[in-house]
Amino acid sequence: MIHEHFKNLLIAVRFGNEAYYAGDLDRALANMQYEAAERVMIQFRNQRGRGVCLNNKGNKGNTLKHMGTRFNEALNMYNLAIQNGKFVTHSVSHRCN
Repeated sequence: MIHEHFKNLLIAVRFGNEAYYAGDLDRALANMQYEAAERVMIQFRNQRGRGVCLNNKGNKGNTLKHMGTRFNEALNMYNLAIQNGKFVTHSVSHRCN
């Protein structure tokens, strides 16, 4: 089961990054398995990684091609990413005190 999660995460990162750096944002976003990546981050309690997933999901809905139809979905993902970042920052500051 863990092997399958990491396999999905590797696929998402590998194909998404190749297309992204080639300048093909639509293909990069289509290939990313955001839900699978976020589930892995939740399962391993990796809040920072989850924040990255939420931000990426926001990016997916915020491309120029989908700006009008998916703006609210993207805004919701960005807001969740911000809340997550505040949680991570708060958790780290408590560990340092």
